[in-house]
Amino acid sequence: MSYSVVVEFKDINADGKQEAVISRYNNGYANNLKPDAVVTTYANAQGEYDRAEGVDDVEGNDGVDEFDTDTYTVAASLASKLAGLSTVGEGRLYSCILISSDGESKTAKPTCVNIDLFKVSNNDLSQPDANVKLKINATGFYKVEDTLEGEGKFNIDADGDEDSDANDKLIFVNIANSFVSMRGFAG
Repeated sequence: MSYSVVVEFKDINADGKQEAVISRYNNGYANNLKPDAVVTTYANAQGEYDRAEGVDDVEGNDGVDEFDTDTYTVAASLASKLAGLSTVGEGRLYSCILISSDGESKTAKPTCVNIDLFKVSNNDLSQPDANVKLKINATGFYKVEDTLEGEGKFNIDADGDEDSDANDKLIFVNIANSFVSMRGFAG
């Protein structure tokens, strides 16, 4: 895997709102490796992620602008749809997700994106508690292929409505597409 992003939700400034902390690893995640970029996104009173600190030129067009900020705030918003990740207290199931791709190319869309999920009790990012693999189909869109849980059948309740269906898969597809939009910067 050549490029990775870790997304976790924390109440950093103790205001009762969850900030999304996005750590980007341009050459893949490894234990004790310092991220190439760490961006913190903040939600407004309506819970929409609209502000970010630590933003870099994720588009790679020689300057930080509102499009770079939007890339991160959209990524935070999409990841927040994963109910067990962004929920606090007893409803919190996952502490973070690790998203990675299979390709080295900066220009070609990767054929496979993996989303690893880590339960709150798991501090080892090399041992995910669940994995969702998305592969690109013939029309160029990502499709959930399989998962680490559930005997090969998809059974992750991503939206918190107590079932696993197309809506849950769509959350992972949207997260994968957001991740791929950041890949052009990978060095």
